[in-house]
Amino acid sequence: MNKTPFKSYKSLQPQHWENFVAQRSSKEFMNVFHTCLGRSGYAALEPLIPLIWSQLVPVYKHLKTIQDWRSKRWISARAKQNKKTKKYELAKDAQIEPIKLSEYEIEMKADGSYFSGVEDPLSRLLGPEHGGRLRTVSNIIG
Repeated sequence: MNKTPFKSYKSLQPQHWENFVAQRSSKEFMNVFHTCLGRSGYAALEPLIPLIWSQLVPVYKHLKTIQDWRSKRWISARAKQNKKTKKYELAKDAQIEPIKLSEYEIEMKADGSYFSGVEDPLSRLLGPEHGGRLRTVSNIIG
């Protein structure tokens, strides 16, 4: 690939570019909130969520408190089927976020913000959407 932005951005230093490329191509950066959905995405996951969730809850006790459907769907998307036991489980690096989600849901129910409809536990975990950043493209142009 070896594309560099030095023609377009004269003020950019080569060392900064090397650091940027190294950081963005690291395994840690690429595996943030890694899903196990495959090509079919959430559409194929929907019918499996009750099965996945019923296998995760006995193992990860903090999941019992989660009632929010978006949170359940998000966690289920990160579950992977163990090839030996044929049961779904969370990878070690995917076990911290569900704990935070259950804590956020308990907090939000206590202060009443859960029922306001403005924010849900998942949007609190992932952070606010940034205005001006395009996440999807409209099919209507003009």
